[in-house]
Amino acid sequence: MSKPEMVANLRSAIDEAVSASVQAVKLPGIDGADVRTVNMTTEQLHQVAAQLNQGHHSESIVAAEVELFLRISNADVLLSIEPTEFRVAVEAHENDLRVAASTDKDWARAWERGIEPTRQRALQAMKEDVWNLDATLAEDSHTFQALGLESAMTNRSV
Repeated sequence: MSKPEMVANLRSAIDEAVSASVQAVKLPGIDGADVRTVNMTTEQLHQVAAQLNQGHHSESIVAAEVELFLRISNADVLLSIEPTEFRVAVEAHENDLRVAASTDKDWARAWERGIEPTRQRALQAMKEDVWNLDATLAEDSHTFQALGLESAMTNRSV
């Protein structure tokens, strides 16, 4: 296999392995996940090809952007982009490439980061709705504490 063919095959095999790893993300609140981009330079691909020519095995770190589809209601999902690093192991056997990609990404934490802006806006809207019902409520009111809105009270803009 020529070097340009090897590099093209490597890029394709690494993209597929990262995609397979992302497709395996299963977590409540995450309705799906796709690879947006895999960032591997031509230089990195040439290094992997050189390592494979020397010892039939290569490992590297590949940066990618993952699109998480976060369930926010029965009918709606929120798109969140999560930068992620993958460990990619490549083995070459004659003209066959075997590639595996894995990550230590805490997907539950990624869900929290993705949902946080929406959660903050929802808390603020609930606080304002309660305030509109009874403007005499104090910021340390038991009503707000019971609703879990006391943290949103500090951001009062009304």
